[in-house]
Amino acid sequence: MVPSLSLPISFIFTPPAPLSFRYTSPALPTQHSPKPRDTSSFPAMRALRRSSPSRERAPTPLIGRASTARVQTSRLRTPSSTEEIPEHPLHRLMRDGSFDLVKARLKKDPTEIDTLTIDGKNLLEWAVMEREYNAAKYLVLELNADINFLYEGKNIFEERKTLLHRASEHGETALALFLVNKLYASRDYTNLFGRTALHFACMNGHAEMAQLLIDLGADINAQDNNGFTPLHHAAKKGHSQLVENLLLERDEPTIVDLQDYKELTALYYACKEGHLKAAEILVKGGADVNAKNARGTTLLHSAARDDFKKMARYLVKTLGANVDCTDNQGHTPLSHAAGRDGIFEMCKFLIEELGADVNYPCHSMKTPMIHALQRGNITIANALVLNFSADVFLCDNNNNNALHYLRYCASEEIRCNSAKYILDAALKVVVAQNLPMRALGGQDCLKTAFLSFVNRQNRNGNTPHHIAARHGHEKLLELLLSYGATPTLRNKENEYLVPRHEEDTFTPQLCNPETLEYPTLPPPRKKKKR
Repeated sequence: MVPSLSLPISFIFTPPAPLSFRYTSPALPTQHSPKPRDTSSFPAMRALRRSSPSRERAPTPLIGRASTARVQTSRLRTPSSTEEIPEHPLHRLMRDGSFDLVKARLKKDPTEIDTLTIDGKNLLEWAVMEREYNAAKYLVLELNADINFLYEGKNIFEERKTLLHRASEHGETALALFLVNKLYASRDYTNLFGRTALHFACMNGHAEMAQLLIDLGADINAQDNNGFTPLHHAAKKGHSQLVENLLLERDEPTIVDLQDYKELTALYYACKEGHLKAAEILVKGGADVNAKNARGTTLLHSAARDDFKKMARYLVKTLGANVDCTDNQGHTPLSHAAGRDGIFEMCKFLIEELGADVNYPCHSMKTPMIHALQRGNITIANALVLNFSADVFLCDNNNNNALHYLRYCASEEIRCNSAKYILDAALKVVVAQNLPMRALGGQDCLKTAFLSFVNRQNRNGNTPHHIAARHGHEKLLELLLSYGATPTLRNKENEYLVPRHEEDTFTPQLCNPETLEYPTLPPPRKKKKR
């Protein structure tokens, strides 16, 4: 507290300023400071020097990118309620309705027509927003303002659109009619995403706007960068009235089955999103439920692969899709589901509820169970064998049965468990089929039939135990031998299983008796000295 003093009133006491301390860090040694990088020898910089007469005025790629980033990040700034976005005087005059002053200023300097605000608006957009249609006509028809200019969105993540795109997006039919008829806006002008005004109308469900654009001559078959037609957008959003109107206005019947870049039709998106009314309208309009893309896959294939049960049920139960339809390789929807890991419930749904054939072979004669084994989906393969009685005796066109494909299992434990399931299932089938023959005295029929499965040789003469030995699967090899695999069977390379002693353990291995070589095995280990 400052003590009171008997001083004149005009005297002002000023306390002394507090002492200020400033710490100055010592300079680092010069040997540790990094040297500036010399970029004069870079090829890009040499090219810039050659292309520009003045080195100081030559732009660099980094400067160009930085200036673009500065403009883009400035649009991310959201002004507060007390902060106004900087405007050009012409924009302020247009917003206030002083078109005569705008016209007089443009006569002095016509280049000011292209000035933009910080959020990307030009003079023509202000005129249209303020419904100054006479001013808009003057700007376009007299001063050649670009009616198809792509305006920036509220931020850099919003796509750029023309005035007609925005009018179509918000369903302003009167404005769209004025832009097309009076200002000659292009009906099919596309933005960076390839979308036209009709795309925006269908995306937002404006049936009246879409009908107006169609009457004005908009292309109903236009596809954006994703291959989406206006019908794709309407079906995906569930705008059934728009779907019906588009089908009535089509020029050719194939429009309903046009595919996007994923080779999917509008019916697929309607079913996937659960818009059943739109799907029914598409089917009545000629959409083919069993239509195939370039790979031969149908809607049901896509539903099975993507694990959409409701879509699959609707396609089969309501629309009558073929549950065992095949693609170009002969794969059914069940094969597609079996080839995907983690969607066993979809396989169960296709078999139990929709009646899919569990043993339907593809062109290479692989069943869904073999297809699951080949993809390493052992859980699905085991379930098809145990729960749905998949036929383990069926072979592919190379004469490989299910035991040959056990090499695709992830671990030895999984491999042996799957082998037990397959062998037990084969044994049950053999016992059930050979009971009448055993009653007639054919005691060896059961053993012969089962061993023919265990010792099945493919085109190269390899049995399942040949393949197990070649890949070093010792536990699987022991399991097959315990089920009666014949070690003396030879393949086309004259290889068969022979015993080999290593540290007092007996391990069957492949051997060619003509060369006495073990081509697929590592060299024997040396015995440790006791």
